[in-house]
Order: sequence, then C-alpha cells, then structure tokens
Amino acid sequence: MITTLKASGHTASNEGLLPKARIKTIKMTSIICFSFFICWLPATVFHILDVFDISVLDPRFYLILQRLYPLNSAFNPIIFLLFNKHLLPCWSPKSADKTYKSVRTTKTTV
Repeated sequence: MITTLKASGHTASNEGLLPKARIKTIKMTSIICFSFFICWLPATVFHILDVFDISVLDPRFYLILQRLYPLNSAFNPIIFLLFNKHLLPCWSPKSADKTYKSVRTTKTTV
C-alpha cells in the first residue's frame, strides 16, 4: 500500500505499515526501556530478596548494584544522541566537506 500526498508542490510517500521515523522511535524507546531494566532490575531483585530474608548474595554486592541506578540517567542522553546524529555536527556527513578559512588577526596593544 503506497499513499502519496501532494500539497503545494511537495510530495510525500508512505511505503509499508510504519514510516521510517516511527520505526526509529520504537527502536530508541525499546533501547531506553532495556537500559532501564538493566540498571534497575538487579538491585531491585536483590532488595526484594533481602526483604524476605533470602540471602543469595553477599551484602557487599548490594553497594555495587546500587551504583547502577544513576547510570540509567547517564545512558538516556547518550542513546538519544546516537539516534539523532544530526544534532552533533562532527557526525554529519556535511562536516567532512567543510573547509574553514583562517581568519587573519591583528595584534593590538594598550
């Protein structure tokens, strides 16, 4: 199924069930959810087991698992930037074509 919209000289087509932007959004959301579970699940399971007095791991490991919590907040901007490469000029293909002219400076004295 192909739908084509024409408005004021512009054409846009939609091939398939989901547009490319929506697939990209779904991938990014699933990776963010996966990183959330990776960062929060181990310590949460350990805490639940500790509440029911089930000792599986040494309590020292709980301190290590607690360090995963803030990593979730650090991963989200990184994931966002990886999926939106146009935000960083060094990753865009146009940045390789740019040549910068040197600016001549003058020395001033006071």
